[in-house]
Amino acid sequence: LKMEMKSPTTKNVNKFIERLQKLQEWRINAPATIDEIPVHRLEQFIEEATALDSSDMKDLKQNKRYALAATMLHFKFAAGLDDIATVTIRWMRKMRHEAKLALDAYALSKKAEVDNLVSILHRVLLASNTRGTSSKRLQAIHNSFPENKEDTIEQCERYLSYSGDNYLPFMIKLY
Repeated sequence: LKMEMKSPTTKNVNKFIERLQKLQEWRINAPATIDEIPVHRLEQFIEEATALDSSDMKDLKQNKRYALAATMLHFKFAAGLDDIATVTIRWMRKMRHEAKLALDAYALSKKAEVDNLVSILHRVLLASNTRGTSSKRLQAIHNSFPENKEDTIEQCERYLSYSGDNYLPFMIKLY
């Protein structure tokens, strides 16, 4: 119980979780709870339990020994949960950073495609300003479109799925 658990890393997270599950099982099956103990006493028990070795623990009265062990058990479990939460947050931040980098690389790789789409939009807007009848303007707009409109629509939809700094599609790949 007093053995220090190594902080969870990518390589040892499974062992860490197994250890946490064992602590949880012990905590559930422990005959004592710490709910009624004031916080300042819990802190004192933790310090005392940490300082004592097994032979010193055997010299204590049974109730005191159980109180120290139960407190240590709860403390170790809570500390382990904090550690695993910290690692999870760190992993999520790293994934978010990598996803943002992937989005930036994607945007840079699509620059020529975006330039082409803006050029098409520019031609359509200029054609919509054509003087004359509505049918003449409509014909000018129609003539400003590229031959394969479906490809252009697909390019627009693909680009829009990443617009507004939407890095989430890149995070899925990192799971």
